Amino acid sequence: MNENIRKFAIETDAWCDQNLISGDIAYNEKWEEKFAALIIEECAPLIKDAAHDANDIMRVIKEHFGINDENQ
Repeated sequence: MNENIRKFAIETDAWCDQNLISGDIAYNEKWEEKFAALIIEECAPLIKDAAHDANDIMRVIKEHFGINDENQ
């Protein structure tokens, strides 16, 4: 697993522990929302700095997270 993804999962767990009650029926949904938000926050500057070509943006994001077509 990419270290950024691992970091986001740990940060999401900590956020949920501080802001949600374990066992709350919305816990998993809120966890997923927070996790996705962290990924989006990480990607936004990459997109801003990349050329406006969609392929370039995809390449920059994949490289940042250590993902290549062989990993899929």
